[in-house]
Amino acid sequence: MTNPQPSEVWRCGALDGTQKLVLLAILDYGRLAYPRQAVLAAKCGISKSTCQRTVDGLRASGVLTTTTKGQDDAGIGTSPFN
Repeated sequence: MTNPQPSEVWRCGALDGTQKLVLLAILDYGRLAYPRQAVLAAKCGISKSTCQRTVDGLRASGVLTTTTKGQDDAGIGTSPFN
């Protein structure tokens, strides 16, 4: 997994504004992130349900990958932007 730079997130035309905001908030945590939905939502100034839908959309599009805690490489990661 590689983390895109914030400038790459801003230039990604495939993401809407909320997706970019949430992804940038996640990137603040580094390569492996364990942010709670409520924390991300508060950081982005959005509701928890909007945050959940946004994270689900990022996962579905392959931009964001997640693993379950307890695995060797647990956490949230980001796919490279092409």
